[in-house]
Amino acid sequence: MQTISMQPKYVDPRTVIIKEHVNKGEMVHFEYFRDEEFWYRTDKGLLFPISLKEALSGRATFLAHDKAIYFMRWIQRYVTACKQEAAETDAATVVG
Repeated sequence: MQTISMQPKYVDPRTVIIKEHVNKGEMVHFEYFRDEEFWYRTDKGLLFPISLKEALSGRATFLAHDKAIYFMRWIQRYVTACKQEAAETDAATVVG
């Protein structure tokens, strides 16, 4: 009997097209809680955090499995931050 890995492949947040991860029918799944952050993974494999402080500040409900479109705010924020960090690192490399 052959075993099949169910673990989605790693998706680099710096190269992500957000639309692919939040299309109709795409889901997010809770992975773990660490360092005051909830970590979720999209069906396509993007892992992203939601801070505990932000979760406590509103009335949102964070389910173990939910529609990805509901999490677009956090996905977009994380992808943008990763792309900005990469750009700053590249700029520092060119200057230094």
